[in-house]
Amino acid sequence: MNKLNFQIICVDTDNKVKVKNEQNFLYLLLSNSELWENCELKDKTIIEKDKSLSCTVNIISNKENNIPQISFTIQISGNYNKLEPFRLKILEFIKNQNFKHIYVIKDDISRNIAHELYPLINMIENNLRAYLMKFFITKLGVGWWDSTADNDMKNKAQKRKNNEKEFSKYIDNKVYLIDFGELGKMIYLLSTGFLTKSDIINKIQKTTTIEELNNLKNELQSNYNKFFKKSFKDKDFQKKWESVEQIRHKVAHNNLFTNNDLVKAKKECKELLKIIEDADKAIINFNFTEEEKEKMVLDYSSSPTYSEFIENWKDFIEILKKLSNKNNYTKKYENHINPTLISTFLLDKKLIKNTAYEKIENLIQFRNKLVHNPNNEFIENELEEKIKDLKYIINLLSALNRLN
Repeated sequence: MNKLNFQIICVDTDNKVKVKNEQNFLYLLLSNSELWENCELKDKTIIEKDKSLSCTVNIISNKENNIPQISFTIQISGNYNKLEPFRLKILEFIKNQNFKHIYVIKDDISRNIAHELYPLINMIENNLRAYLMKFFITKLGVGWWDSTADNDMKNKAQKRKNNEKEFSKYIDNKVYLIDFGELGKMIYLLSTGFLTKSDIINKIQKTTTIEELNNLKNELQSNYNKFFKKSFKDKDFQKKWESVEQIRHKVAHNNLFTNNDLVKAKKECKELLKIIEDADKAIINFNFTEEEKEKMVLDYSSSPTYSEFIENWKDFIEILKKLSNKNNYTKKYENHINPTLISTFLLDKKLIKNTAYEKIENLIQFRNKLVHNPNNEFIENELEEKIKDLKYIINLLSALNRLN
């Protein structure tokens, strides 16, 4: 097995350290029985007799800015199992000798740990990225990024858009431009519930029964709780992801590691991979309701006209419900009211004219584009006109409701 090296520089600037030469330093190290098991001093090198460790010391004397200074370089070589715990022991001992400045300048142990961890961290990061794209594209459509990414994520992706110029010619790579931690946030922090103060107040004011109160409780759940609780929260995803994120930062910055870091990170990466794989298998069993999709547009769109359209759409759906109930429309809905079916029913009953029916159908098509691809510039250009049409239909149906 190749020997690994750990090298440090320790500097005495206050003349408080008693050792002044290499031999003194070697004997100082030898005096600590906790560092060695069965060693000898040979050719200015401390050597364990089983050759599992060896240690050399070199002195560097100089004067910097007229301040007397004495420095030593210490290099320890050995196998992983011996050298890994030895590093902290010798650092603690040297610190106790009144060296004011100690620097690690080479650590093959940390390098090897980082090399072993990086592929695992890379795998869980890209697996979660793949899961998010697959989940949101299949459940929300190609406008998923604009509906789910918060402003910080969008701004970061925009600023980094030139970081990768080859693949970006052909693909939408926004989700590759955000950080490890933000990928986790897309699971456990994004909200699609009615969480604004005005929303909550309005909902409470309209709540009159126990059933409505229970429905409100469900609406107030976050995206995490409503959609990812079983697959992620119940499996302690956030704690594990944030723990690995700390290790990932150390890997990215070529920091120092202990074997405990390696053991813990390998265990958590394995558990996270299993969580993501299981969640991926469960995608087929989940669907957002149309109301939840609309709420995403409201929460994450910066356009006031988007919000105005969706708020008017809610009023439109409410008046459709009233008309369908008042006219004994008995068609059952699975997850949400179907405006096409109800408007067709109203047309068949001659309660609305063809012109109104066609306007409703156009609004339905526009609303679907708005919710499933909210960043389409053509939609933005049409919004004001569609809001006018929607208000016209709401007034028309409200008058019809009063007459019936």
